[in-house]
Amino acid sequence: MDKIITFGISENFIQRLADTILEQCRQEGIALDKTAVIFGGKRPALFLKKELSRRRGAAYAPCRCFSIDEFTHYLVARDIPVRLISDMDACYLVYTIARDAAADILVKHKEFDQFLSWGRQIVSFIDELDLECVRNEQLIAIEESASIGYETPESINRLLEHITTIRSRYHAELAQRKLFSRGLLSLKALSLTESLPPLEFEKIYLANFYYLHKSQEQIIKRLYDADKAVLVFQKDGASWPAFERLAKTFGQAIEPTGQQATEYDVKLYKGFDGHSQVGLVRHILEQEIPAAQREKSVIVLSEPQNLIPLVTQISASVKDFNVSLGYPLERSSLFSLFRYMFQAQATRKGAAYYAKDYLQVLLHPLIKNLRVCAADAAPTRILCHKIEEMLLGMYENPLAGSLFVNLDDIEGQEALYVLTAASAASVDARVEITRLRQALQQIHQVWLRAWEDVGTFAELAVRLGVVCEILLSQSSLASYALNVLMLERIYEIKDELEGAYFKDERFQQQALFKILLDKLRNEVVNFSGSPLKGLQILGLLETRALTF
Repeated sequence: MDKIITFGISENFIQRLADTILEQCRQEGIALDKTAVIFGGKRPALFLKKELSRRRGAAYAPCRCFSIDEFTHYLVARDIPVRLISDMDACYLVYTIARDAAADILVKHKEFDQFLSWGRQIVSFIDELDLECVRNEQLIAIEESASIGYETPESINRLLEHITTIRSRYHAELAQRKLFSRGLLSLKALSLTESLPPLEFEKIYLANFYYLHKSQEQIIKRLYDADKAVLVFQKDGASWPAFERLAKTFGQAIEPTGQQATEYDVKLYKGFDGHSQVGLVRHILEQEIPAAQREKSVIVLSEPQNLIPLVTQISASVKDFNVSLGYPLERSSLFSLFRYMFQAQATRKGAAYYAKDYLQVLLHPLIKNLRVCAADAAPTRILCHKIEEMLLGMYENPLAGSLFVNLDDIEGQEALYVLTAASAASVDARVEITRLRQALQQIHQVWLRAWEDVGTFAELAVRLGVVCEILLSQSSLASYALNVLMLERIYEIKDELEGAYFKDERFQQQALFKILLDKLRNEVVNFSGSPLKGLQILGLLETRALTF
């Protein structure tokens, strides 16, 4: 049986892969649950299992599916416990190493909040070196070139001069703490396959890869040489440099056989912005695609920010749909809330808050719709807007037109509660004045006062936890599935900060807020739906190996 199989670019990869697996299992007498499939991502595994289930027509023990990173994790975890270093810990570790061993490269990045974005690039660079099996000895020539003025910016020259030191100490620190980076995990998996240990799988299929890092390539090569691996590719007849490299490594040509020509009916539609484009999508779905065909259809979003407008447009006419893509946390209402909160702290003078920034926090939809006063959010909403009217001078009061306001002064305005209670009663949302006062004090405490004295990430994590609990229990956030996933990711960030090695080190308050916002800004929340029925809404990378 062939160990390298190549399908044509227009063929249904999942169906052909299922053909191959079932045929080889039948010929070699291998049970399906003794096979593994390694994909470039996670989504194709769902479609493969669905296809195998359809063919079996009954319950069965499926093959085991991995992404390439999951497979390296699996190889190492069979031998030793695996814990990956967090993004923040990795950046801070590199920062402390650079501060100690290469202080001259931190001239413009002396503080951690200034270094963070650069730190991510250094960590990523070290990971790439590890994934590509680049030894420190190979970097010495680069260091020597840098020392005589390599044609790069001076700051990069200084970094290259010290890169082997930083990398070696980074690896040593990870080993001491029994942690792995992505690159080190791949190198460890490679070392464990030098003398191939017994595996629970009799056959491993590498499915539809277009590029492998050097360490991953060598792992697969050892499995291939031991007759454990079958490589399944998909390409056209054109020259692909990545495939030429793989063909050289595995000693066999990677060319499709028996490819059938396919005719495509391509139509192009033009919209002047994202919202007009999703409007066109709704029109196409309603007018051109029968309901019975939608389950075999896909909407590919190259720009994740168009997800919410798209779902809003099509939900009325499409009964079943499934979303699987990454969505930037920065575009969520949660991110804007934290940005407003931190802005209010930045412009605060002692106990006095800049009125405009104070109102931005108070009137944020997640705050003014809290169920603090009663089971209904209406009293809180009325209270927040009465405070706005008070500060804008829409009725006579001591704080009208104030540029800066003290929270105690706002809480002490008896007329505020009287007006709020009267307005609430007029819409059948009666609430006691005492309860309104307590509600305002709670809002001020949780969203403003509690953040005034934050000095460490441990303290920051505690306050994040309180905020998340209140949003989950007292807001309408849980009614929206997308927001729940955003909140879940913030919980994870809170846990990451609580466990950070530098959690008790003191920072300037604004540095803390800047680092947290930068962390949130770089987060992508994965909407990885598992249902396979209905219209599929996928990101570009989620379509790999799939046919619609």
